[in-house]
Amino acid sequence: MADVTEIKPKSKKVPLTGREKVLLSRLAVMESALVERRGIASMAGITFSGDRDLYEELGYKRELSTEDYWDRFHRNGVARKLVKAFPDATWRGTGGDLVEDEDPGVVTQFEDPGVVTQEW
Repeated sequence: MADVTEIKPKSKKVPLTGREKVLLSRLAVMESALVERRGIASMAGITFSGDRDLYEELGYKRELSTEDYWDRFHRNGVARKLVKAFPDATWRGTGGDLVEDEDPGVVTQFEDPGVVTQEW
């Protein structure tokens, strides 16, 4: 990872603010944790001291794509319920209004309840 004390655009040193330094150091910590977790996850399914890979034997993918999760959402009722439970509970009975433009004469696509941008 780059030095967290400065950014060098076009060979000109630009000092970072304290907030930027904190954010970059947090990013470095998160990156380290993700690399460590990926290493641990890659060992899942390895048995008999590395002689057998259950993922390979059972035909499981080690790297899942967004499409894999999307397919699971549509095929599996439990997965769909888990994904939708929190948003449904959050918006249930609130009686709140979504407002994008304060002018009551302007109704945006976001504010119009009749517009559905994506069908679940």
